[in-house]
Amino acid sequence: MMKKFAMSLTATVATLAGLAAPVHAEISTGTLEVIATVDPYCRITSTPVNFGNYRPHGNTLFATGKLTLTCTKNTAPSLVRLDHGKNAAGGAVRKMIGAVVAGQQAETLTYELYKPTVDNACTESSTNVWGDDTDSGLSLANVIAAGESREISVCGKLAAGQFVTPGTYSDMVTASVEF
Repeated sequence: MMKKFAMSLTATVATLAGLAAPVHAEISTGTLEVIATVDPYCRITSTPVNFGNYRPHGNTLFATGKLTLTCTKNTAPSLVRLDHGKNAAGGAVRKMIGAVVAGQQAETLTYELYKPTVDNACTESSTNVWGDDTDSGLSLANVIAAGESREISVCGKLAAGQFVTPGTYSDMVTASVEF
């Protein structure tokens, strides 16, 4: 009986296998949107205004630093501003601060930053102080091409006759650009 049942089961399975329809997967399609928004943007990098070695009995020192603007395509920076630095006295006088000597207040060297000439040069006769308001910021007229940078000179002046303790003096000025 077992033999008859096994043969019957084998025949049934073989019949069902031949009659069964092939299995097909159904396919549906859809779309996926991919989006990115490119905002107008300018990046500012800088090269320091380095006056080098200062001697109070010597001459007024002049130095040039640089701001480099790199902007997205067709972005038109219109105004570059420089704040008065983190050591500004009274809000408008730029000062580099030296190391604090034990028991004494830190000494400072007063300096100034000026806008370059129309051809981006610095001269010893510069008188246009570069500030952080609309009137004293540096106006820019040209669009910066995609992937290109624009260098802007920063003109510095450190007056002679400031008698301070030897050491390194520094300040940190923040540059900002409107576009």
